[in-house]
This record gives sequence, C-alpha cells and structure tokens, in this order.
Amino acid sequence: ALNEEFHKNTQILGPRMLTPFARSCVKAGIVSTMLSVLRHEWPRHPNYQGRYYAQYWTMQGLCALLNCGNDSERRSLLKEMLEEDVVGLCLRFMQHGLCVMHHLGINALRTLAEAFLGHHISSNVAAEIVEAVCDYALRGPENIVKQMNNHATAWQSAVFMHKNTPPDAVSERTSRVHAITQDSGMCTLLGILHPFSVQPRNFCLDMLRHKPQILDLLLDCTILDRQPWYPETQVPLKACKALSLLFDCPDYIIPGLSTRFLTKYEESEARDYKTISQVVAVLASRRDWNEKLIEVWMHLEEEDIEKVQRLKRSWMIPMQPNRYAKGTQQKFIRLEVLLGGCRTIILRLIATITHAAQSCGITNIQLESLLHVAYRSFHIDYEDEDLESVDYEYGLVQHPTTSQSPTDPKGIPHAIPNRSILGPIALIQILVVFAQRKALMGIQTIRKAPPGLSSSTSLDHIQQITHPDIIRRAIKISQKRILSTMQRGREYVIDDNSLTCAYFASAAELAVALIALDAHTEGEYTADVRGARKQLVIALGNAAQMALNLGQYQRALRFASGAVSVAENIPADEDLDPAITEKNKRRVNQALARLEYHI
Repeated sequence: ALNEEFHKNTQILGPRMLTPFARSCVKAGIVSTMLSVLRHEWPRHPNYQGRYYAQYWTMQGLCALLNCGNDSERRSLLKEMLEEDVVGLCLRFMQHGLCVMHHLGINALRTLAEAFLGHHISSNVAAEIVEAVCDYALRGPENIVKQMNNHATAWQSAVFMHKNTPPDAVSERTSRVHAITQDSGMCTLLGILHPFSVQPRNFCLDMLRHKPQILDLLLDCTILDRQPWYPETQVPLKACKALSLLFDCPDYIIPGLSTRFLTKYEESEARDYKTISQVVAVLASRRDWNEKLIEVWMHLEEEDIEKVQRLKRSWMIPMQPNRYAKGTQQKFIRLEVLLGGCRTIILRLIATITHAAQSCGITNIQLESLLHVAYRSFHIDYEDEDLESVDYEYGLVQHPTTSQSPTDPKGIPHAIPNRSILGPIALIQILVVFAQRKALMGIQTIRKAPPGLSSSTSLDHIQQITHPDIIRRAIKISQKRILSTMQRGREYVIDDNSLTCAYFASAAELAVALIALDAHTEGEYTADVRGARKQLVIALGNAAQMALNLGQYQRALRFASGAVSVAENIPADEDLDPAITEKNKRRVNQALARLEYHI
C-alpha cells in the first residue's frame, strides 16, 4: 500500500515534490524503518516468501519516494539512505540466492544513481558497483529460468510475470526480464560516471586503480550478442558509453594542441593531461587490450542487422524528441544508430590512446594492429556524398541520468561527434605517432610481418595504409572533413550548443593532427596540409563562441587563446583574415572577464 501511494506521484508531469503524506512519512522516520526491514534476515521462516515480498515492495517504495521528490528532497533522502549503507545492501542483494533479490538490487542502484549517487560515494565504492553490475550483465538467463521452473522458487514469478503466463512462455519471458534488468544495470554506470558533469579525471583514475578489471568487464559487455528474447538490448552501447566517460578528456582540452596559455590555468591543464595518460596506462597494462578493442570493432562489423530485424520486425526504441536527427528519425533510435554509437566511441578511445602512446609505452606493433580499424572507419575509398547513412553520421550526446525532464535536461552533457570526423582523427593520429618515432617510412621496407601483429590485419594492409599516396589522399579527405564537420556544427547551433561545440572542437583536433603530421615528416606533406592552420584558428574561435554561449568560460578561454596563439605563427599563404584574430582576442577578454567575475 505504501509503495502504491508513493508511486502515484511519480506519474505526475511537470515539477515534482513529495506529497504531504510522503513528507509526513519521512518526518516520522520511514526511511530508517524501511531499511531495517530490508536488512533483516529470516532464515527459513515458515512465511519466508511473504518476508521476501515485503522486502521487495519496501525497496520499491523507497525508490518511488526518491523518484517523486524534487532535487533537494531527493538529495536529502539519498543522504539518509547512504547513512544506512543502502549501497552495501544493494550489493548484498546482488549476491543473494534468489533472482528476485538480484532484480531488486540492480534496479535500486539505478534509482540511487539517478538521484545523484555519483556525487556522494568514493571512487572505490563506484568501482565496486561497476564490477557488480558488469558481472550481472555478463550472466546468462539460465539461473532465473531455472528458478521460475522450480516449484520451490517459482513463487517469484509474481514479480516478473503476469499470473496467466502460459507454461511454455515462462522461459522466454523470464529471459526477457533478465535482459531488461541487465540494461537497467548499465544505466547505473552512466549515472555514477556522469551525475551532473562527467566525474573528475582523478576520480576515474582512482576507480581503475582500485578495480582495473572493470575495463576487461566493460569490454566484454560491448560484445554481448543480441538474443531473440530481447534484440533491442542497449547493454553494448551503454558499456561503450561508460568506457568513453572513463577515458574522457576534459572538454576544454583539444588533444595535441600545445599553445601559449594563461599561467594560472596551465597547472590544472598539465595535471589533467597527466591523469589522462595514467588512465590510458591502466588500459595498456591489461592483457591483450588492443586485441579486445579490435574484437569489439569486428563484432560490430559482423552484426547481422537483417537477422535482428527478423527477430523483431522494424523495432524502434523511443528517445528524447527533437534531438539531433532529421525528419521521421527525430523520435526514434534504430539499431544502425546503436551500432554507429559504439563504433564512434571505439574510435574516440583509439584517438585518446594515441595521444598517450609515448608516455604509456604503447608499441608500434600495437598501433599497427589498430591501424586497419581507423582506416576502415575513414572510408578513404569513398567520397563524402556516399557517407550519408544514419550509422556513419550518428554523434552522441549523453545528458546526465539525474535529469528528470527529457525536454529540459539538466547538467553538462557529454558530446562525441560522429565517426566521419573521428575516423580521420584516429588514422592521422596513429600516423603522427609513427612519424614522431621515425618509423613511418620504415614500414614500407619491412619484408616480414612483425611478431605480435594482430591476426585481424596483415603486413600488406599496413603497408598499403601507410603508403605516401594513401597518406596524401587521407590528408585531402581530412581537409574536406574539417570543413564539413564545421558546417555540421553550424547546423546544430539552434538546437544544441553542446553538440555544436563538440563538432568545432573535433574539427580543431583533426587540424592539429594534420599540422603535427607535417611537423614530423620533414616537409613531405607540407603542400597537402596547407590551409589546416587557418581552419584550426576558425574552428577554435567557433568552439570558443559556443563555450561562451554555454557559460563554460575556462573552456572558452582555452579555445580562444589557442586560436590567437596559432594565428601568431600562421604562414602568410594561409590567407587568414586579421578580423578573425581580433574577434578571438575579444573572446579571450570576454572569457577572462566572466572568470574573474565568478571568482
């Protein structure tokens, strides 16, 4: 009865707040009392089924209480629950013998994560939650099916299924419930890693130091097969998103951009760069890490879309309306988009890894093994007009799961542009590392595949990709992608400044990679790269303006000052309009003024 009463207010549209009845219950101490019920154990009590039902509805009631409050009320309730070790209780439920308690623990953690849990737990606890949720996601449905078909434990079906479910449908329906719960658990990870803004880099580093195996678990989750009872699963995409949040560069950093910056902010930037390198080092210490990344990519490539569509004809998953898609695609997210999102994130990971390759001891052979992934995503054999598929063009904007309103999301979104730009970034950046190591030209003279090269590629393929003619074509296409990506960003200005800023920043990152390739190849590609510095200045200036619009002033200062710094040394033949530099100087002053005001 309490659960039903609390749930009534979760259906209300618009601003939420606890009802007078709910507030009275909270004041009377219901949170502590309900958690006492949840902690209690009755070994083989004659009515043990009823006791577990009581615990199930008690936790459901607490979750409903959290969901129906406003932000302040939710934070207050969460604080009280944490004092009673609600997280430890959920983790204990996930080790219980009964499936109904696993289900309860997973869904309760998701509710807690959506109520700002990420702000109130240590990195060690966060890592333990990630490990537990991934372990659950990697389990098959055999245990729950067995319990539903066992007379002694079949009473749990009252929670999972309609009472009139025919016996021959029990296996399929309980398997579907299990898969839905796996999806729910992965949402918990996103809530913990992105409670309002993305967790600080040192928080993620401490998580990985405490439980480095969570990287292996997340990579395993990204290659889970779609099952006929739940082909629309988003576990692989959500696992990829969790990886992207763990390896995310702070949004004010353009990887590879080294320019004059204001002294008071240089220390924090250097610290963030070091932390990112340390995060990558944890990945690089895991056995066969590069083979696992390749396996994820190959699994995505081999996914049989037609087979999935046959399993559930024309299925679609509702998403936030009016977001980043055109026409009839506005209200739905399709399977091709889920796959495209995973590919986008893997490319972002590869690009981030290359930036830390020197400090993390990543070998040439490991990068050579990844080379074909970047090359295939580049679509170097096609012109841009052939690349209009939903899969290829899909970028990611992840809003904090603490946002209660899909039409007015709160917090700082995490944005990753599409793979039409990330493919070139990953490929050019790998070439830059080879050039830095004076190994690029030497690849053409190798006569035998080096030991340790991935079986997914070959020496012939590597030599093809690194041939000067192919590199020149890659540079030419990259120059086009810089322009098209900035144009894509301009198209999103009205709808979303966050995604627009991400597009301009990624165009700048590709321009930086082209300039670095020129710098480390002794002028061999100077003529091909010409114009990239001008586009870098323009992209940085536009990104700075978007950051100003978003009220992200340190980010705006970084981009605008970077644009001014690059312009100071730009060759005359790039024909940069002096008015652009003056505009960027004004952006620097505007960002500084706002930062000083906030201080």
